[in-house]
Amino acid sequence: MPDKKKLLHKLYIITPFKDNNLKLLKKTIKSLSNKKTNFNILQLIIYDKSCSKMIKKYKTDCPIKQNKTSYFNKFIKSKSAGIYSAINEALNLIPINSYYIVIGAGDIFIKIRSSIECPENNIIFFPYKLSNSMDNKYIRKIRSIFSGMPYCHNAIAYLNDGSKYESNYKISADYYHFLKYIKNYNLTKQNLLQSFQESIFIEFESKYGLSSKSRISKNIENIKIIYKFFGVAEIFLYFWHTLKKVSNIFWKAN
Repeated sequence: MPDKKKLLHKLYIITPFKDNNLKLLKKTIKSLSNKKTNFNILQLIIYDKSCSKMIKKYKTDCPIKQNKTSYFNKFIKSKSAGIYSAINEALNLIPINSYYIVIGAGDIFIKIRSSIECPENNIIFFPYKLSNSMDNKYIRKIRSIFSGMPYCHNAIAYLNDGSKYESNYKISADYYHFLKYIKNYNLTKQNLLQSFQESIFIEFESKYGLSSKSRISKNIENIKIIYKFFGVAEIFLYFWHTLKKVSNIFWKAN
């Protein structure tokens, strides 16, 4: 008899929150708390101290009846500045060998099936789309690892193996984390393609995140990361992919 596939028992969701846009956070919480699953969802909301009064009022006005659902949340005041430092604080609270995903305020879980299989590759890719995109198709394509982050970091579930995000990178720590992770588990492109799971569909509020607003800093950090992992030769591949991306945008605009 074939072995039964291992099912996920709990999914941790890390949500760094510091922009004071409570409406976006409410949208994310609502999209999670109204789903019924065979596994528990625990959302760790790591908020900046500037949001303390707002979070306190929100918890008083909008309590979640957590005993009647598979969704739970916990609000944690961040002890240090920076998004990646906040994510690391949350990782310290997540048991080793548990799956987690980092989601921003405003990101919506369109669909969550009642069960999720734990893949052998220790990484899960979920289809996603952008709310302000003209294309309604969900993205399922992994880009080249030499072009920067090859898939939206908000749609990847990692196994917590004790690794932390490099907080000395202000924008591209997610790229560094991804490359370090696939190197640790010897994951190839074929492995990654096998890790797609049509269990969760996510829609993001905006495609204009921190990396989009700081393109120069992002490119500098990406080049440093590529050099560290691959050496000088692959930096030319990064430039090639970047030029290709720019040219595609130019031709679409014209």
